[in-house]
Amino acid sequence: MDVIEIETRTGLKEKDIILLKEILFSNAAVEDAVIYGSRAKGCWEPFSDIDITLIGENITHSDLIGLMMKFEDSALPYMVDLNIFSSLSNPALRDHIARVGISLR
Repeated sequence: MDVIEIETRTGLKEKDIILLKEILFSNAAVEDAVIYGSRAKGCWEPFSDIDITLIGENITHSDLIGLMMKFEDSALPYMVDLNIFSSLSNPALRDHIARVGISLR
């Protein structure tokens, strides 16, 4: 999916999508990052957070914390909630991500 399609579906501006990608993929362990939740379903509000799950065999908790810190220090005007897909134990959440998730790769 290209940036314009992601922008249309998520309500995020192109510059914010580019910043998201720069931060997320600055970590080599991140093979993909998938937006889910209200942003992926198209029912977001102007300042809804951005739910993102990280995909990659070698992503660690330290990687997750490092990325969270980068987002806190960034100019992104939204809260970003991150998790690691392989660590999710809720089958309904995993199914939701598989159904509506938007890949940033």
